[in-house]
Amino acid sequence: MNKTLRKTLLGISCFLATSASYAADKYEAEDAILDKCQKATDASASGGAYVKMQSGNLTFNVNVAEAGTYDINIFYTDTYGGPKTQNLVVNGISAGSVTFAETSSATDFVGMLCTVKFQAGENEFSITNSWGWVDIDYITVEKHGFTAFELSKDLVTPNPIESAQELYNFLVDNFGKKTISGVMTDKIVGVNKLADQEEIKFITNASGKAPALIGFDFLHSTGKSSDTNSWHQSYSTNTETLGLQLWKQGGVPAYCWHWKDPRKEQEAFYNPGSGSPSTDFDFTKAFKAGTTEWDTESDIYKAIINDIDIVSLKLKTLQCKGVAVLWRPLHEASGGWFWWGSKGAKNYLALYKLVFDRMVNVNGVRNAIWVWNSDGSDKDWYPGDEYVDIIARDFYYYPRETNHASLIGEFEKLKKVFGTKKIITLAENGSTPYPSEMFEDGAPWSYSMAWYGDYAMPNGSFDDNTADAWDKIMNDEHNLSLEQMPGWKSAAPEDCGIPDPCKSKDGIYQAECADEINATIENVSCESGNGVNFQNSDDYIKFNINIDKQELYDITVGYAIPYSGGKVVTCIVNGEKQDITLGTEDDEVGSCGTVALAPVVLNAGENIIEIVPNWTWAVVDYIQLKASGVTSVKDETTNNVKIVSSNDELNIIGAESEIVIMDAAGHTVSKVEANNNVTISTKGWNKGVYLVKTGAQTLKVIK
Repeated sequence: MNKTLRKTLLGISCFLATSASYAADKYEAEDAILDKCQKATDASASGGAYVKMQSGNLTFNVNVAEAGTYDINIFYTDTYGGPKTQNLVVNGISAGSVTFAETSSATDFVGMLCTVKFQAGENEFSITNSWGWVDIDYITVEKHGFTAFELSKDLVTPNPIESAQELYNFLVDNFGKKTISGVMTDKIVGVNKLADQEEIKFITNASGKAPALIGFDFLHSTGKSSDTNSWHQSYSTNTETLGLQLWKQGGVPAYCWHWKDPRKEQEAFYNPGSGSPSTDFDFTKAFKAGTTEWDTESDIYKAIINDIDIVSLKLKTLQCKGVAVLWRPLHEASGGWFWWGSKGAKNYLALYKLVFDRMVNVNGVRNAIWVWNSDGSDKDWYPGDEYVDIIARDFYYYPRETNHASLIGEFEKLKKVFGTKKIITLAENGSTPYPSEMFEDGAPWSYSMAWYGDYAMPNGSFDDNTADAWDKIMNDEHNLSLEQMPGWKSAAPEDCGIPDPCKSKDGIYQAECADEINATIENVSCESGNGVNFQNSDDYIKFNINIDKQELYDITVGYAIPYSGGKVVTCIVNGEKQDITLGTEDDEVGSCGTVALAPVVLNAGENIIEIVPNWTWAVVDYIQLKASGVTSVKDETTNNVKIVSSNDELNIIGAESEIVIMDAAGHTVSKVEANNNVTISTKGWNKGVYLVKTGAQTLKVIK
């Protein structure tokens, strides 16, 4: 979101009308209540007069027979140098704003169509100063006619993975019945627990329910510092981890991409004059001269492709885990404040289609539902139905205010401009509309996403969404919270298009790929490049590992030492605990190492291996499992010593030295003098691995 240029991002609830041929009530501007406006006469104006708003306000007294939704057509001219934005107010309450496009004539009045709500009887409809300097001739008012949606369940991605289709089917089936009120995340580095994110925690504490839709950003996955800055790298990795956590809980991950200068010259995505820091990156220099055809040999084209491939891999890593996402690239383009929207609609469309083609048709991204941003008056920027699954609006009030209205005008505007074949949603917003008002007004946004920080949580003078508001929103009968989601049933694809980074190789299971992670993932220079840092006493990772048959396993824990060694962690294997120490204080910072657990038995079927900290700031890189070859209580022979198992007994034959039997934790269970034939009862022994030592020989048995 561009906070600098919010004026053009606000609620433009009107669009240019093509005709005024319908029957409607007419109200002359010169008969309205004028505040710092100037009347003017001209024979071409209706009634021979019009109003120069200048920096003033204009209020019409509108009378309607019944309460409901109405279309207002504002006839105007704007010859004052560029588009002018004015605010709309109905009965003293903000109803968004309208941007009047520049006109070629000062006396040829054209219509701008808006949609608002009126109460029965008298209503005050005001056009108030924002950028000012628009000339108004008259308005017409008539009852709005709603049109039904005709949605298809076909995604624009050919052969989407099963979970992407499941998510989209869910959104289609619930459109017009339920809404999902979500929130964007901000400071996720250093915290890798979904419930601990500031915005999520605030909403959950306020309402007793967690939001089902959470926004993430690939902001730091590309750019000047993405290869070298560990903070940026951790942020990027954590966006995947949190998205996976949310999906497993039945939620909906939504990703955008504030795409930084692909040349890696400036750590920025804003155009100069639109935000700070800014970049002068010009993607059209990758075109062949005079065309929008890509010069595939140009350095700029190669830089763009490199970034697209990096983000494609991020999405495909989630794809390997069966995670579907709402994917909103190249957002807010027509506003012009980001580099991808700086060169006009035609050039933008070439870039958007390149991103789509490269991701979908070349890189095989099949888990993304494509969300495209509109400001409601930018039809020329629309890539086309074959590239877009969901049409979205980003809406912020300006001047900034707390207003939970349904935004019916914005909703209907998108329908009129883009038709009724696509789901409509609020991809970003300040105040979240109250779900009850959405459905009462006929503006059932599929989902909404309050922006992070003081848009989601009160701070100082900003209270776009208070605790009371979230309580009302999350507990509304029309809203779906995380607790009310049905849970996703689709399996991960067998072929996710890339070598699965989380697939076990040589018995190695990466810590960052654990089935449950409540700890921080960070970059380490060890086996996989990432490790899990136990920074808090309640951190943990948990693996659910399936084994074909019961066997004795040697388990090794790989670790990193980014601080100092000698950290103690507890490994819990199917409920049995073992404490191990990761390195020593003498180990060099930045080094890696391994430590072995005492051998344990893993059962046929699911086994749970959990690691928790005793000392915090311990970094686990991976665990490795290796079968020892002993699969059950069978005969075991080493040199001249033989063990024969029978029921609850062990027969040890040929021992010439003292026999010592220990459990897997190293505790002595039994000692027996040397004898050529010894029988030991195993009644009362716990199931598990036992070591039989006699002289220099050690044998393993399983009870």
